[in-house]
Amino acid sequence: MIPFRKLKTTFALSLVLLVHFVQCEIDLRKYYEMPDLYQLDDYDKCFQQEDPRVYCVARADIIPDQQSQLWNYIETFSAERPHFRHNELTYGICVSSCRELMDKVDTGSRPSYYHGELESNELINLITSEITIDDEALTKKYHKLINQCINHKLFTKHKLKATSKILYCDSSEENEIPRNSIDWWNISFFVVLGSLIVISLICTIFDLSFRKGKSRLITAFSMVRNVEKLFTRRGSEDLQFLDSQRFLLNIAVISAHIYLKIAMGPVKNPIFFENEDFWMLENGTIFISTFFVMSSFLLTVNFLKDMKSSDVNIGNFGLTLFNRYFRLTVPYIFMILLHGLDVYPDVLGPSFKYFMEKEKWGCRNYWYSKILYMDNYNFRHNFCLVQGWYLAADMQIFVLCLLLLMLLLKKPKQTVAILGSSVVLSIIVRGLTIYFNHLEPNAIPTLHDLKTLFFEFPTGLILYLHSETNFGSGVIGMIAGFIYHNLKNKKFNLGGKTWFKVLFWLNFPIGVIYYFSCYFFLDRPKPSLMVAIFGGFSTNIWAFVCSVFMLGMAFNVNNVFRKLFVNPIFSLLGQLSYSVYLTHMYVVIIAFALMGKELHANHYLMVILVMGLIVASYAAGIFLTLFVEIPSTVILKVIMGKLKGLGKKNVVKKKE
Repeated sequence: MIPFRKLKTTFALSLVLLVHFVQCEIDLRKYYEMPDLYQLDDYDKCFQQEDPRVYCVARADIIPDQQSQLWNYIETFSAERPHFRHNELTYGICVSSCRELMDKVDTGSRPSYYHGELESNELINLITSEITIDDEALTKKYHKLINQCINHKLFTKHKLKATSKILYCDSSEENEIPRNSIDWWNISFFVVLGSLIVISLICTIFDLSFRKGKSRLITAFSMVRNVEKLFTRRGSEDLQFLDSQRFLLNIAVISAHIYLKIAMGPVKNPIFFENEDFWMLENGTIFISTFFVMSSFLLTVNFLKDMKSSDVNIGNFGLTLFNRYFRLTVPYIFMILLHGLDVYPDVLGPSFKYFMEKEKWGCRNYWYSKILYMDNYNFRHNFCLVQGWYLAADMQIFVLCLLLLMLLLKKPKQTVAILGSSVVLSIIVRGLTIYFNHLEPNAIPTLHDLKTLFFEFPTGLILYLHSETNFGSGVIGMIAGFIYHNLKNKKFNLGGKTWFKVLFWLNFPIGVIYYFSCYFFLDRPKPSLMVAIFGGFSTNIWAFVCSVFMLGMAFNVNNVFRKLFVNPIFSLLGQLSYSVYLTHMYVVIIAFALMGKELHANHYLMVILVMGLIVASYAAGIFLTLFVEIPSTVILKVIMGKLKGLGKKNVVKKKE
């Protein structure tokens, strides 16, 4: 008998040793000599002072000075993982306070504090072009004054100098700027929102008054029926564990995005992230592969259950694709409209424009790339609903897997050869992409990469976002779907086999070892054949781990696990997953956009933030599910029924 307890203890101890082995300490004395990453004047107080009541946010880059020990430490520290770049500073400057400060400096010395405008790069140009549409005159007017203030503070305390560029300004006079009286985007959103509420109210009253004999279209917006559907368990009993998997992954995604926004926003104590075991979370991007595996697994299971060889034609391909597109896109369009709103007051906080204006213009300028699901190839220039890249990649992988399934249904004897070739091809494509683009084996971002939203992180932009580098996860999920379908039809109890139980339990340490082994290949000279080979297999290894777990749960390899993951509460939470995935980023952005000062992070605050924003995201997700997602699904079923009926009539006519 295999000593499972000893195995578990050994793996746990190994993990603890690994964590402590790679952890490194920061020299706190030198660390606190560095300038603060964010230095924000009091925002509310600024608008209560005498004119000019203007508040500007500026980026300042420290000018290299090899004679300065502090600069040398900043340069070295910033180059290490997973640290922020401490030579890139952000200042929130109240112009009236800044003017008072410089008035105290004698006239002859003032020019010495001006060290020029920061040279623009693609990221700065993108941010300023999206945000400073209404305040370009202010940025030009106060650039020199603000640069002098920044350098006065920087030189007085640290003996360092910096160039700077104003990113955007807020002014109490902005309300006087004439705006287009008709904003069709805003009108469209409120018309849609009002229509949904009114139609839902009418349908609910009608449904309660006349409970029987009504068409599905009339009751599609009935809140009574939609709530009933939300609490109704769905799908095969074997696969109900997937709802818990969706929920847990959603929680992980929301938590990760909260950390992302903190990294992007003003943090008073960045050492909290730099000195903690943040490095262990860096490879968390690999978990997104789990979604691709689940998606292709379910596609395969449902396809094999519903389709026959005679059903393989362009019509059924189009129907299947339309079914998925409609179901995903209707709630997606509602959220795109919401993110593109322009109804907020001008003066809400130093970070508000940075977060909200980018969202607004990203949605208004690039909405078409969202609904065409090409967002993962246009990520750098589109700040709207950034989580939409996954929907795009998943849709592309879905189409490829659907084509592959139709081919396999036509050539069932070639199933093993075709799927095997697809796995090999996915490994080669990913490996070659890594090799020729000089990428890391996995998208393991630093804090700076998170702060700039992967803008300067080619591994993330290509390897993490593109569908061709994630296709292997889809193929592995398909293979798991084929195994499940065939074994179920043969009534073969995979969960009862000793060899599979051993594989199932070994699967966990395999996943842990793989997760941490990725760090071994980081920051090696590129191009590297070894890195390319490991990277080529990388997502397929994780997809294999996910597939073994799913098969183990489907075939009840462990009754305790099974009971835990099929709890009825997960059915409700799982059904909310898609809407919550769409709504959570808006909730998170609003929360951080309204911050008036730098955030002082600690464990207790992080727990409260994460829990509070998760609850708020699920509240928003419930609204989207009841008012948009479920009604659109009911309407879709009616449309699909009509289309399939037309298809059958055409087949009969052709036979006649």
